[in-house]
Amino acid sequence: MRHPLMMYRYFLFLFLLCLLPIDSHALPHDYAVQVNFSFDAPSITEKQILAYRLYKNAELACENGPVDPQVLDCSITTEPGTYDFTLTALYSDGSQSPHSAPFPFTFANPAPELQAVITASTIMGNAPLSVTLDGSGSSGEIASYAWNFGDGNEATGATTTHSFTTPGTYTTTLTVNDTTGLSHQTSLVITATEPPPPPPEPPTAVISSSNAVGEAPYNVSIDGSGSYTQQPPITSYHWDFGDGATASGATVSHTYQQAGSYTARLQVTDSAGLTADASTPVVITAPPPENQEPIASFSAFLESDLPPYTVSFDTSASSDPDGWLETFSWDFGDGSTTTGPHPQHTFPGAADYTVTLVVTDNQGATATTSQTISIPEENEINLPLEIGELQLDHNWARVSFSQPFIDPIVIAGPPTFADAAPVTVRIRNITPNGFDIRLQEWDYLDGNHAPETLSYIALEKGTYTLPDGSKLEAGTFVGGTNMSTISLEQPYTKIPVILSQVITANEADAVTGRIKNVTQLSFQYKFQEQEKTKNRHGDETVAYLAWEPGIGELHNLQYEVVATEPVDSTWAVLALQTAFTEIPLVVADSQTINAEDSISLRINKATATATQITVQEEQSKDKETDHCVEQIGYIAVGSKF
Repeated sequence: MRHPLMMYRYFLFLFLLCLLPIDSHALPHDYAVQVNFSFDAPSITEKQILAYRLYKNAELACENGPVDPQVLDCSITTEPGTYDFTLTALYSDGSQSPHSAPFPFTFANPAPELQAVITASTIMGNAPLSVTLDGSGSSGEIASYAWNFGDGNEATGATTTHSFTTPGTYTTTLTVNDTTGLSHQTSLVITATEPPPPPPEPPTAVISSSNAVGEAPYNVSIDGSGSYTQQPPITSYHWDFGDGATASGATVSHTYQQAGSYTARLQVTDSAGLTADASTPVVITAPPPENQEPIASFSAFLESDLPPYTVSFDTSASSDPDGWLETFSWDFGDGSTTTGPHPQHTFPGAADYTVTLVVTDNQGATATTSQTISIPEENEINLPLEIGELQLDHNWARVSFSQPFIDPIVIAGPPTFADAAPVTVRIRNITPNGFDIRLQEWDYLDGNHAPETLSYIALEKGTYTLPDGSKLEAGTFVGGTNMSTISLEQPYTKIPVILSQVITANEADAVTGRIKNVTQLSFQYKFQEQEKTKNRHGDETVAYLAWEPGIGELHNLQYEVVATEPVDSTWAVLALQTAFTEIPLVVADSQTINAEDSISLRINKATATATQITVQEEQSKDKETDHCVEQIGYIAVGSKF
């Protein structure tokens, strides 16, 4: 038996493949197969060969009569692939010969049918209409794409974009050609419609105003007649002035009663009912306030203790609350006058002169003030000095001087003993006209202290020599918690009594000052906070008064300056050396540091001849209050008569 030789031709039904929604490569196809073979079937006398049968993978594929025993024409439906085929002869009694030897045969996947397909981004719209056309969905072995848009324009390529500029209906055709020269085409109708007419344009509102800024009450005229429209006429003008008022008409006026920034708005309506808006700012200012009178004030300072007596005047405290001062006119009370803010004047002799200042502001208003300037006799010292007695508690109180100073210092205390809680004296805000003062308990206490009485001395900073030759000085320095040496401005024959006072409140903690090692040239000083607190108080300004011990008279006052015998924490009687006719004012300070405990001084039961004084410790760290002896310095000042 010889192996059959199989020859074939094939075709496929493209319409079937295009209709099925799955991969065409996985579908069965119909193949027309012609098998040329040479097959010697066994010859059996009583049987006749009726046909030949072709088997695919042991299954009957086709059967054909023996018209041509060498050719078998079959139509086979199968999936693409390689299969084993065998051949048998069918006898007249229904039996068949044994199978031939198998022979393989491969069915290839048939090529898809050539078909043009168009996908369009849109098929209808207003002209000019831009359409993107896509022919990439066409099937077959495509070699070229040809587009005819139906408006005289053509293009090539799988995709293209074309603009239909003129309204109309266009048949757009795609022709695809394959590699064998076959072609297929399809068409799509695209409609470019006439675009609708543009909508009417709204009007334009125009505002003109030449007087949009003024002082209340203010009338503003506004003109909207410059507004226009393509659908004339303008049928209405509606105004909103921004202050609640409205109006109508092409031109209007309105009075704004209150100062402020407003926005005046216009809305116009044309014959088509269309509207437009415009606005303009209106600024109304408040009328100027009535002129306030200026304030006249001045201070005076005697330039020399010796004649001729020249006095400098300063008007820095004068002011004008709503403008500025234009002129300063002076009458010195001795027949002389001058102008200017800082004049000097030499008075002809010892007397009391009434000096008058008249200030005039930028709107012509004036103010007047007067002071009495006392020119001393030739042997009288010029020492600006003020003493006083106060009653105060833990609240800040403002004390005004009876006469202004230039640059004063203030020393105050000790307080009385109405409230036994340990307390210090604090001062701040010293100006030429006064100062603030209060009592401050140590920080471990509740801070509330009952009223106490205490004395103060205020005098101009500087150095002075009294008629009896004794010296004194008033000054300031910056103190801290570290011990520092303070040099005096002039040497002293006797060791002076030093009184000190913290005169700022840069830090809230209670603080006092301690003095030691007083000599004719200097003294040492440091801050002390309560004993329980680390001694780290910030810097503060300290005022001091150095005065040589002695007894004398000054400005019709008697005074004594004494460094006492040692005083401790028990009450000591301070016997005064001057025969005062009334209870004098006493200011005192410790002159030594024999124990480091934080202390303050207190006085009690003052009379014209004596007062009680004690060194009082605070108790923040322990309850013990015994303090060793400290030397006390004091100044007592009282009336001469």
